[in-house]
Amino acid sequence: MSILELAAGMIDKLPQLFQLFYIIGFIVMAWFFGNIAVKSFKKKMNYAVRYGISFAVGFVIVFCASAMNNVIIFTSGGFLDMLQINLLINGIIATIIVSIGLYLVSSKRKEKPLEKVIEDMQKRIDKMKIALAEHKIRLISAEDAKKKATELVEGYNVKDATLREDKWDITMENLEKKKANVFIDPYDGSYDIAKDESYFKNNISAIIGIIAILGIVVFSLFNFTGFKQNDMSEMITDLGIPPEDAAMFFRERNITGDCVSAMSIMAKYGMNMEELEIYDSEETRQMIEEKTGERVLKMFVAPYEGKDYIMSLSLPEDADPSDEQAVGSKTNICVSTEDKFCDCLR
Repeated sequence: MSILELAAGMIDKLPQLFQLFYIIGFIVMAWFFGNIAVKSFKKKMNYAVRYGISFAVGFVIVFCASAMNNVIIFTSGGFLDMLQINLLINGIIATIIVSIGLYLVSSKRKEKPLEKVIEDMQKRIDKMKIALAEHKIRLISAEDAKKKATELVEGYNVKDATLREDKWDITMENLEKKKANVFIDPYDGSYDIAKDESYFKNNISAIIGIIAILGIVVFSLFNFTGFKQNDMSEMITDLGIPPEDAAMFFRERNITGDCVSAMSIMAKYGMNMEELEIYDSEETRQMIEEKTGERVLKMFVAPYEGKDYIMSLSLPEDADPSDEQAVGSKTNICVSTEDKFCDCLR
């Protein structure tokens, strides 16, 4: 296989290659954005779980960014559009919003390490033992603790009182079955109160985070029109390449089965087509003219990889075949089999 034929084969595959690059690009962006967003989630996870969640969150972010492309547009056409700059910038915006949401959802999960809690508790118990031994301090009794709890939390009745290590835990309940816990230091009488509040009051930051994430997802659902894949021929044209040349490489093809591209045939025979065997079939000629809407001037038999193809030269109907300049500039080369049209190189 010659270098020209190899190049022609690669050119034929350009649309598929760009499709593959886009898919790889989406996957890389999903991992990148997801990895950043999940770092804000304040919950310990093993590597496999974090990796999976990063991808899941990343694909949600890419989905949101694709929807935002229809509303927030930073570039339109040209090289920057080919690099998916709109998707990248909108992805950063979506990542910031999702990151804030995940942080707020998990912010209440940040607790003092158990080792630190035990250490602080042990230090306090040791100090109190020393104080008891030196000053013979009397512990606050259960009855005194209950009485103080009743004074501290009005409208609640004591249900239970338990001495837990270094404090009285007084469980209380009101007529509406709402509970409260009063923690009283048995040595100095200091206290702390924990009441049952509404879920909203206890989890306001988490709720704001959920609203932020759901908000951008719902917004995206209403604006999503599909993952945008730029028209490569338009972008190449924006870079200064003539439209007809760009279309030659990036036009839609359906070359499957027993067909071959015109580019491959041209790469093999080039300017030596006149040396090929002349082909003449009125049925094949009419088939090509119907498909192209042009007038067929000549047809040749072009062997390619063990199969004979029909290579034809055609002109638009309004072109004069006796005009050498028109023939040179407007001639199109098409490839077909005897009964199937394949492709044209315009």
